[in-house]
Amino acid sequence: MAFTLFGILFLAFISFRVYLLKKFAVDILYSPSSDSALHLLYFLRLRKGKRATDQFLLNDREDYPLGYHKLIGLLGFSPQFIRESGGFLNLILDCLAIGLVAFSLWFLNLHYYWASIFVLSRLFYEHAGRLLELSERPFGVLFGNAYLFGLIIFLETNNPYFLVVSIISGGVVFTSSKFAIQAIAFISLFVALFHFSFLPVLLFLATFLISVILSAGYSFRVVKGLIRHSIFYNKFLVKKHIALKFNHFDVFLSDFKSLFRDPKSIVSFLMARSLYAKLFYLNVLLVPSLGLMAFGRSDVGGWAIWLISSVLVGILISFEKLKFLGEPERYLEFSVIPATIVCASTLSDSFLIVFVGFSLVALIVWLRYQTVIRKLSSTGCFSELLDEAKVILEKKSVIVLTIPSRMSFNLACISPSSIFLNRLGNIGGKDIQSEYQKVFPQRTFIPSFDLNAIRAKYVFEIVVLDKNYVKKIEEEFNTKYDFDDFINVFENEDYALLIHENATSNILW
Repeated sequence: MAFTLFGILFLAFISFRVYLLKKFAVDILYSPSSDSALHLLYFLRLRKGKRATDQFLLNDREDYPLGYHKLIGLLGFSPQFIRESGGFLNLILDCLAIGLVAFSLWFLNLHYYWASIFVLSRLFYEHAGRLLELSERPFGVLFGNAYLFGLIIFLETNNPYFLVVSIISGGVVFTSSKFAIQAIAFISLFVALFHFSFLPVLLFLATFLISVILSAGYSFRVVKGLIRHSIFYNKFLVKKHIALKFNHFDVFLSDFKSLFRDPKSIVSFLMARSLYAKLFYLNVLLVPSLGLMAFGRSDVGGWAIWLISSVLVGILISFEKLKFLGEPERYLEFSVIPATIVCASTLSDSFLIVFVGFSLVALIVWLRYQTVIRKLSSTGCFSELLDEAKVILEKKSVIVLTIPSRMSFNLACISPSSIFLNRLGNIGGKDIQSEYQKVFPQRTFIPSFDLNAIRAKYVFEIVVLDKNYVKKIEEEFNTKYDFDDFINVFENEDYALLIHENATSNILW
C-alpha cells in the first residue's frame, strides 16, 4: 500500500513538472539577462572545443566549474533541446534527489514514503531558472547531499562503503558546482565542530586532493577561481549589488507581525523574500524537525548535527558581512535528508498528511504568483532584437557593449565571433579586477555613464540596450548616458541596437 501511494505521488510529481515545463518554459536564448543563457553559452562553446571566456574582454582565464556542461554534451543533447527543454534535465535530477531521500529513510529502517513530501516542496519550484531552464544547481544539490549523506553514515557506522560514496560525490561537486562546493565545505566545518572531530574536515580535504589528481588539476583551478571571485565579491561587488542590501530579519519581522493583523496576509508571507520566512515554507519539515530536537523529542545523532549545521550556515550567510557567499536559502536544499529523517523517526504517519497539505497550500500560492509573472513577461521583443543583431554581428567581428551587461551572454550565443565588454564566470586576476571596477563603477551589470572614457580604451562599435532598464537606472542615478555619437539602427518597444558613427560603413556594408 505504501509503495503504491509513493508511486502515485511520484508520478504526480513528474506529471506536474512536465505540465509546468510545457506551460511556462521558454527558449533560454530569448530569455534576456538570465543565468541560463550563460550556461547555454558554456555548453555551445564546449561542443566546439573553444573557451567561452575568449569572447569576453574582462576575462583572463577559464576556471568556472564546467563538469555538468561537459557531461550533458557527452550525453549527446542537442543545442535545441538544451535551449527549449533544459528543464527536463532538472526534473530527472530532482527525481534522483527524491530517490536519495527515500533511500536514506529505507537504509535507516524508516518509512521511505516520507520522501513523498518533496513532491510538493517549494525547494524544487521556488527558483524559476532552476525549475524551467538549464541549470547546474540541481546537479550540485544531488551530489552535495550524497556527499553529506555518506559523511554522516560513515561518522555513525564507520562503514567504508559510504566513505567511497562521499569521495565520489565530492569529486563530482568539485568539478561541477561552485555553490555546492561552498555548501559542503561550510556544513562539513560545522559538523566537525559539533561532532568534536577533525574527520569531516579531513575528508573534505582528502576528497579535494583526490579530485585534483583525477581531474589533472582542474578541481584546483576551480576552487582557486571560486576563492578569488569570492574575495573580489566581498571587496567590491557586494557594495554594488542592490540585491545584497536586503535585510532578511527586518523583512521577516514585518511579514510575521502582519499575520496577526490580517490573516489574509498569509499569502504575502508565503511569498516573502526573507530567509526566515522561507524556513517555514520551502521545506515544511524544517521547522517541525528543529522543534522536535529543541524539545528533546528526537535524538538522531549525526542527522541532527547535519540539520543544525545546514540551517546555521544559511542564517549566518543572511547577515550583512557574509551575503557575498550567495543566497542563504540555497543552503536549505542541503537540509532535506536530515529534516526528513528527524520527522519520520519521531512523528506518526498521520503528520505526513498535515505536512503534505501545508506544502500544497504553499505551492498553490507560488503557482498563482508565477503564472502572473509569466503572463506579464514576454520574450517577443527580445527575439526581434536578437534576430536583427545576428544579421549585423555576422558581417564582421566587433566589440559590443550591452546595458545591462548580462545581455551579452545571449548575444554571444548567436555571434561566436563577436567580443563583449563584460566578464563571464569568475573574475580574473588583479589587473582584470581593476579594469572591471573602472568599467562597472556604480553597480553590477551597469557600465559607467562615461561611455567616452570606456570607448577610449576598448573602442566598442556597438551598444545593445534594454531601454526600460536604462531609463530606470538613469532616473535612479539622476544622470544620463550620452549616445550622441551612435546611430540607432534597430529599435522596438523594449530594446535598441546602436552603432558608432565611425563604424557604420564597416559593419553595415
